[in-house]
Amino acid sequence: MSETVSADFRGLFAANFLSRAVGSLFKQSTNYACQMPSADPADERYLTAKQVRARYGDITSVTLYRWSHDEQKGFPKPVKLSEHNYWRLSELLAWEHAKIIG
Repeated sequence: MSETVSADFRGLFAANFLSRAVGSLFKQSTNYACQMPSADPADERYLTAKQVRARYGDITSVTLYRWSHDEQKGFPKPVKLSEHNYWRLSELLAWEHAKIIG
């Protein structure tokens, strides 16, 4: 009997946790479209090409190159540091915001 109650409690707890997590994600994603990119210092990080490709759904290196060189797309240009390309997170967030609003 205690195993059944315990299993029911775990299921109820998991369902409640999942519901709150999904609700939180939905609230964040719907509020995002109405906000300007934040001035959070964490947004001044630099992302590697691998991180940028993952951010946009595991796009290929060729696609990232094309986006970076397409003036009409307006995708942020990389910053060259020690012969490697990095993208400012703040610029990526601004580009995303422009795509959502525009």
